[in-house]
Amino acid sequence: MKNYTLKFNGIEATENTKEFLDAFTTTEVSLCVGIYARLLNNILIESNVIYKKYDYYLPYENISKELYILKEYKSTDKYSASIRWTELGKSFIIKDIDELLAKCGKRTKLQFKKFVSK
Repeated sequence: MKNYTLKFNGIEATENTKEFLDAFTTTEVSLCVGIYARLLNNILIESNVIYKKYDYYLPYENISKELYILKEYKSTDKYSASIRWTELGKSFIIKDIDELLAKCGKRTKLQFKKFVSK
């Protein structure tokens, strides 16, 4: 059995930490905005909130830790991470979606417009 260390924002925690379970996935937040998760991830990437590393998303260092909870899994041969949004983070994304979208490229803006106009 591999030995995993679980951390939330750099602090060791148990997998059932209440804060993580109470936080929202990007998919859950995207439903509140009325778009699909992949499009929300693209908006967050293009507006420099998160970046993609391998198969997971990480927040940029300048993003307030009050907006998210990062769950990291580390073992000797693998690293994985999962980001969830706090209530404050969810509110930030929903309230500022137009500002975030303004920082995006034309293609992402068109996808958003197509999706929300359905």
